[in-house]
Amino acid sequence: MHITGNLESNKEKTMAMLEGGQIITKVLKQENVEYLFTLCGGTIESIYEGCLNDGIKIIDTRIDPSATMMADAYARVTGGVGVSGVTRGPGHAAMIYGLATAHMMGSPLYSISGNSDADQIDMGGSQEYNQTGLVKPITKWTRLVAQTERLPEYVGTGFRKALGGRPGPVHLNVPYDVLYDKIDDAEIAYPEPANSRANGRVHGDPEQIDRALKLLAQADSPVIIAAGATHWQNAAGALVDFVEATGIPFFARGGDVNAITRPHPLFFGAATTRFGNASKELCNA
Repeated sequence: MHITGNLESNKEKTMAMLEGGQIITKVLKQENVEYLFTLCGGTIESIYEGCLNDGIKIIDTRIDPSATMMADAYARVTGGVGVSGVTRGPGHAAMIYGLATAHMMGSPLYSISGNSDADQIDMGGSQEYNQTGLVKPITKWTRLVAQTERLPEYVGTGFRKALGGRPGPVHLNVPYDVLYDKIDDAEIAYPEPANSRANGRVHGDPEQIDRALKLLAQADSPVIIAAGATHWQNAAGALVDFVEATGIPFFARGGDVNAITRPHPLFFGAATTRFGNASKELCNA
């Protein structure tokens, strides 16, 4: 009996029981996430415990909207994924400011929000409403996770959606019980980031490129408007080389003006109606 007891005791010691929030941060760590922008909320405290364990720095904001907006800014400055976390109900509602901006700008923002227990959804729980439905129009992908063991799958899919094709914001809604339930870490399958998505640069269709060059050659007064891919594909240098070779003046769309990091005689700023008559004429061309 003494030997059996020791074996059982050793077995218990080797089992690492993780809460759902800690599982989430293990995936975030695999994705090289360094910061979580958040306003402290009771329904997502398990994620904070995971951040402390995995060395992810917590940037605690003063109001909920700041969390998603700071994560959006981080994504634009670094070119990586900005991650934010907010509590359920009003916290979730407040994050739409940052999500809407990221949606328009094509920023890979990853927002995580809490919710009521999974078995209480649609039963009038505290601060309950259709949270995924609220953000669906302004995200590339939004899901509610109903099982703790599927968190790695869903978190990993969110990164693939945020970075695939045209970058954009994604959202993961995690019920309270899913975040705090514990399961054995040895039984969890963590996806390898390199195996879950393509990381190469996106190249244009050669036929469409040839067609564009012919149209430019035929144009009397061509103008280039650089879009979001200039920034996210690190193509500002190639763009400047092209305009210098052709002498074509160029604008940048909205916030993508930041891709042009130095003054240039052929660069005329942001292509929006707020910046002069030239931009207005372009809109009506």
